[in-house]
Amino acid sequence: PILGFILSCQQVVSIDLNAASPHIVIEGNITDQKDTTTVLISKTGTYFESSINVPPVSYALVTITDDLGKSDTLKEVRNGNYQSSTLKGVFGRRYTLNVVSESKEYSAKSYLPKKVPIDSIYIKPFHERDGDVGYDIYVLFKDPPESGNYYRIRPRVNSLSPDSING
Repeated sequence: PILGFILSCQQVVSIDLNAASPHIVIEGNITDQKDTTTVLISKTGTYFESSINVPPVSYALVTITDDLGKSDTLKEVRNGNYQSSTLKGVFGRRYTLNVVSESKEYSAKSYLPKKVPIDSIYIKPFHERDGDVGYDIYVLFKDPPESGNYYRIRPRVNSLSPDSING
């Protein structure tokens, strides 16, 4: 008779997820709507820290300039949340974001492409294992052939953020 057996070994791998030093994170948003040009500045946290507790970065100098030379210095409206009171995005225009914080300067450039019209929206309910009902939202549109297009759809129900919609 042939006797076979399998040997296996286990090794515990320990990864220190708290070792990284915090870095500044900058999220800029510009649209064609009034009072929607915002910049959020925070720091990275540890792996185990809730994203709600990510430390905001205050007292930064935040400016946005368009390709025609129009510039605005954003005001801090809440900790780490900077907003323009005058700058409204224009389709086809290029924008430069400059941030000075903690003796370092950060710069980014972006382009505001034309709006892409939505063809249709539909919703499909689904049932979770615990019996709760959720909804998948489908948005259909024709993507223009230019490369580099990205879309962000932020659903809201009665002005509630996406995190508040569940349930």
